[in-house]
Amino acid sequence: MAKNQPEAPKTTDVLVVKLDKKLVTWQARVEDALDVANRLTVDNDETLAQTADIRKGIRELNKEIDAETSTILSPLKQLLELMKGKIKPITVTGEQAEKIIKEKVEVYLQAKQQAIEKVRAEEEAKRQADLKRQQEEQKKRAAEAVVAGKPIPNAPEPQEPPPPIELPKATEKIYTDKGASVGGRTVWQYEIVDANAIPRNYLIPNEKLIGANVRAGVREIPGIRIYSKIIAV
Repeated sequence: MAKNQPEAPKTTDVLVVKLDKKLVTWQARVEDALDVANRLTVDNDETLAQTADIRKGIRELNKEIDAETSTILSPLKQLLELMKGKIKPITVTGEQAEKIIKEKVEVYLQAKQQAIEKVRAEEEAKRQADLKRQQEEQKKRAAEAVVAGKPIPNAPEPQEPPPPIELPKATEKIYTDKGASVGGRTVWQYEIVDANAIPRNYLIPNEKLIGANVRAGVREIPGIRIYSKIIAV
């Protein structure tokens, strides 16, 4: 067998049987420990000393269970890590291919959206220009009537500009004969350009920094109550 390559694990059935036997023993021992912990009373230094011995035994039990569990499961974990190492480059390559396609689709859909917005803007500009032309023509007719000493003609009913043309949605899905589909959806995103201008309700306290400062000796921070508490060690 190659160096550093994990040994083939025992069969799953063998490991399960071995673990089941251990579980029976461990269950009984931890239940005894829980019973002792529930019945324990700490009300003076003598019982406090007894508690230290009891806690030491329970800690050793928990460490023993953790160590034996690691030993039993180690062959499976080694094989799992070996297989993950072999499979990972394959899945990474597949994910990269999908990512490249996704990026190209997004570039195309974004360009398509910009083209649609350009057509829509040009159409609206044309509609506004037609409306302005009608208004200018009415002003011209009114001015000519005044010069000729004639009554100012009533303004004709403005012609309704043509309705907006139907434009496709850039995000609309396209379906193929093979059952595949591709499309998009519009999402709103953000980037912080001025942290100082962000409203307070969008900010969260940096509890990691606060805790580090309190442990370092800081005893006053506006808006924070700093207090001491005794914990068992």
